[in-house]
Amino acid sequence: MRHFRLLLLVSLFALTGLPCWGQQSTACKVHFKVIESDRRIPGSPIEKLTETQEKWLREKEPQKYPAVCFDPAKAMYAVIWTEAQETITNRRPHIEANVGVNDGVTGSTVTYSEETSTRSVTHISVAKIGADGSLEAPPVFVDKDPAQAKKSSSSAAGLEHGVKFLNTLGKK
Repeated sequence: MRHFRLLLLVSLFALTGLPCWGQQSTACKVHFKVIESDRRIPGSPIEKLTETQEKWLREKEPQKYPAVCFDPAKAMYAVIWTEAQETITNRRPHIEANVGVNDGVTGSTVTYSEETSTRSVTHISVAKIGADGSLEAPPVFVDKDPAQAKKSSSSAAGLEHGVKFLNTLGKK
């Protein structure tokens, strides 16, 4: 009886037609691959996903963008990403009142403190893949608002920017 329930449950999941990681959705209209472009890496650009990108593709992309499928073998487009570290300096004023002899304010002094922080910024572009497998120029999409985060999770957010654009192509 226990095996029957397990078999029934597996059969129901199979009948729902939901794609699993690596399977293609029947609604898929645009196939893409992911390429990292970094001038500091010899042999760049290369097909590469970060762990956060792979997790996002597996868990979020099929539900949010069903017309778009990650499939390097059938790719019509390439989402090209570059991640960089940016240093940000915040300058904050500190105003101190100058007090006179009779406890009256005679003026103020302004000093500034600076804080430095680092963030990851992921730049995304999307290029069409030609019949010979090469990337066509110019890109069909360049992200005007790069994804930013304190950690490398910006690479997954940036990837979503590119996939969101591809989803608009899949709806045409």
